[in-house]
Amino acid sequence: MQRILEAFSDTHKRPQLMKITTGKRVLVLAPHPDDEIIGPGGTIVKHIEVGNPVHIVFITDGSKGRSREQTIEEIVEIRMMEAATVCEQLGATYSFLGCKDGDYIPEETKRRQLIDIMEEFQPTDVFIPHSHDTHRDHFMTNLLFFACIKENGNAERMIWEYEVWAPLRPNTVVNITKQFHRKQELLSFYESQLKLISYQEIMAGLNMYRVSSIPIRGITHMEAFHRSDEQRYVEKLTRQITNEQIEV
Repeated sequence: MQRILEAFSDTHKRPQLMKITTGKRVLVLAPHPDDEIIGPGGTIVKHIEVGNPVHIVFITDGSKGRSREQTIEEIVEIRMMEAATVCEQLGATYSFLGCKDGDYIPEETKRRQLIDIMEEFQPTDVFIPHSHDTHRDHFMTNLLFFACIKENGNAERMIWEYEVWAPLRPNTVVNITKQFHRKQELLSFYESQLKLISYQEIMAGLNMYRVSSIPIRGITHMEAFHRSDEQRYVEKLTRQITNEQIEV
């Protein structure tokens, strides 16, 4: 019973309010162009503000996010241009893996590409959608990253799982009150997607809701994460893959 109570207490702790410090190298894995802003956009802005290098990897081509009037080729080009504009506005470098939106699996060529990016950039912190997110591509992004690190992981690297389509149980929150307007500005460059869904309202609602985690006067917007070292992330995902009987 004592062990059960200890485990229960550990999983129900109030999230830690995290300050963003210098000396980090931040890699952001975005399954689609716009996930990097909707999810951890304010925290990314804070990293840029303190001088931390940020590199964003766009995993899929975003071809599913199109209107009926657009061809696949047109929307892919548009979304790549939008993503490039956002990264230039941020002051972040970026890469495109070009996986097929809604229909990709962690192929060996893509795994190798991502490993090469990581070896060149040498991130201290990696941002990725949380592994229980309900979007297929977001989970596949976890499988791709897992395939890259499961044998040669970096025990000192921190993994920040962020939320987009489904809330997570956070152990870390970041105050983005001062950065939220900038986050909205950056999202506005994704015009093609805002015509389809009111992401700005959804994003604002989630970031305001997260203030309830640590209600402090003056804080109006927060981003929530599950933060762990890479070893714990690998252990957690290994259990999830085993439970769901997924072959990697």
